[in-house]
Amino acid sequence: MGNGFVRRDRRADHGDPPQHRQHSAAAPSGIITLVSREQALVGSRFRVYSIPEECTRCRLYAACMGRLVPKRVYEVVEVRRGLGQRCPLTGSEMVPVIAVHVPIRVLVPDRYALEGAIITYDYWCDCEDCVRDPILRRGEKVRVLRIVGRKACSGREYALVEVVPTN
Repeated sequence: MGNGFVRRDRRADHGDPPQHRQHSAAAPSGIITLVSREQALVGSRFRVYSIPEECTRCRLYAACMGRLVPKRVYEVVEVRRGLGQRCPLTGSEMVPVIAVHVPIRVLVPDRYALEGAIITYDYWCDCEDCVRDPILRRGEKVRVLRIVGRKACSGREYALVEVVPTN
């Protein structure tokens, strides 16, 4: 997962900066995937921009890119022992890690803003000023992690919340 398909990002372009920490049982469940040795650091963030055609034919596809969603940002929360696998596309040594979706901030109607609730994401407001993340698809199930703020728009009340996909 190198060579421009995935960007390693130690800055916080989505939410709080990465920190070295233990995730509690309440944290979203992780995805086991493979990343390059350089990316295999707890707190490291990466975004999958696209999945190259070559990857879909690779024997490592299911363990590497098969469970990742393009355009999503992930954070490494645990590094596992390496198996000495090499990426046929980049030649990089690949290391198994557990990664979680980085929370995404979106606006939802006030009545849906319940921490821990699983809701179906929709574009509730068509206003240009409203927060809408193109990473989420209309109709996708998301878990509300926390309420960040409130906003009134077009006579309706909205909550700015952090969500993660449930898939």
